[in-house]
Amino acid sequence: MSKVCQICGKKSIVARKRNKLRGKYNPTPKKRKYPNLQWVRLPWGKRVLACTRCIKTLSKTKRKESAISQQEEIITQEEEPKKEKEEVAVAKKTTKKKAPSKKETKKKKNK
Repeated sequence: MSKVCQICGKKSIVARKRNKLRGKYNPTPKKRKYPNLQWVRLPWGKRVLACTRCIKTLSKTKRKESAISQQEEIITQEEEPKKEKEEVAVAKKTTKKKAPSKKETKKKKNK
C-alpha cells in the first residue's frame, strides 16, 4: 500500500535540516517525512488510508450532517401540531354560526 492519503492525495516530502556551525551551514543528509495516515471507515462503508487532517474534517462534516438532520426532525415535529391546530380552526370556522344582527332580531320579535 502506498503512503498517500486516498482523500486529499497528501504524500511524503523530502526535508533537509540545516545546522549552523561557527557561522557556516553544515549540510546534513536529506530525510523523507511521511504523512500521518490512519485507516478510516467512510460513511458509505469503504475503508481507506486518510491523513489526520482529512479525518478531522470528515468528523466535522458528520457532526454537521447529523445536526442538520436533527434540526429538520425538530422542525417537522413542530409543524405537525401547527397543521392540526389549523385544521381544527378551519373546521370550527365552517361549523360556527353567525350571531344574528340587531335588525334580524327586531324583525323576529315583530312577527
